[in-house]
Amino acid sequence: MTAHLATPKVEKQFTFESDIDYVDFRSRACANLDIDEPGAELGYRISGLEGGRILPKALDSADHFMNAMSRICGMIQRARTKEYGIEVINMVSRLV
Repeated sequence: MTAHLATPKVEKQFTFESDIDYVDFRSRACANLDIDEPGAELGYRISGLEGGRILPKALDSADHFMNAMSRICGMIQRARTKEYGIEVINMVSRLV
């Protein structure tokens, strides 16, 4: 699975397995977003389904992460021609 990381000035991608644990995912996402992990407030949107007008959903706990992975994996399994991914957002930078 590929994560699309979005900040106001930078877009990056990294690939990960859908069964990665939340701590590893959060560490990799924060490193790729160049943000300090302790102060990070992550959110997500499903790329290919939810556009920029949709507010990101919280991604700040293992439960949120499991729900996100379940949701995106279900979308991918049902997809025929459309590509879906997860867009990870630093919610703190959106508030400033």
